[in-house]
Amino acid sequence: MVFVWVLAFRLIGFDISAGVYNGIDIGVGVYSVIDIAFGAYDGIDIGVDVYNRIDIGFVAYNGFDIGVGVYNGIDICVGGYNGIHFDFGVYIGIDIGVRFYICIDIGFGVLIGIDIGVRVYNGIDIAVGFYNGTDIGVGI
Repeated sequence: MVFVWVLAFRLIGFDISAGVYNGIDIGVGVYSVIDIAFGAYDGIDIGVDVYNRIDIGFVAYNGFDIGVGVYNGIDICVGGYNGIHFDFGVYIGIDIGVRFYICIDIGFGVLIGIDIGVRVYNGIDIAVGFYNGTDIGVGI
């Protein structure tokens, strides 16, 4: 087991990356940003946060979590076992995605939008919300 902890401060922002067993964690935070990435067993976590953002990504067992958030948004990604999870939150948007076992979850939240997607077992869930909209998708 190889544990890698990185704590970097940039303009009142800090990035915390925890990588376990052959994982790659990349975090970029600018101006009052909290970026927390957890990668376990050959996982890749990529998080980019700008201006008062919170980005939390969890990857386990050969998965990809990519989160991009700008200006007072919250992106929460949970992925397990060979999945790809994309979350884009812009301007007070909340994107919540849960993905299990070879599925693709893509959520776009723009301007006070809420996107909630739940995908289980070989499914594709795409949710697009713009301007005070709520998108809820559940697929099994």
